[in-house]
Amino acid sequence: MIRVQGDLFAGAVPPARYASRLDGPASSRLAETRVRHDLRAGTERARVLALLRECPFSTAAELHALCERPIRDGAVGVRRHLWHLAQHGRAEVTDERECEVAGTMAQTWRAP
Repeated sequence: MIRVQGDLFAGAVPPARYASRLDGPASSRLAETRVRHDLRAGTERARVLALLRECPFSTAAELHALCERPIRDGAVGVRRHLWHLAQHGRAEVTDERECEVAGTMAQTWRAP
């Protein structure tokens, strides 16, 4: 006679920290996703600002090339973070010159 084992975790209750992820409303799950995205973006922005302070008058592509850890969306992501920093007075466009990485004319940035 073959005996079939039931589901081991059928009656298990998930830990409290995971409960909202499993059965919470969609708005809670969406809020959690936004928080994780904002934390990552904030960390990347801080890294871009630190690079900008070390290497003023650099282009976005040059800053991206100097990154030790990848930035989401590459040089475009760096540029997006630079514009966000500029909106909050943490970075400013200085001039335009040929980018050493891309070989095209690009804006240079510095931290005030």
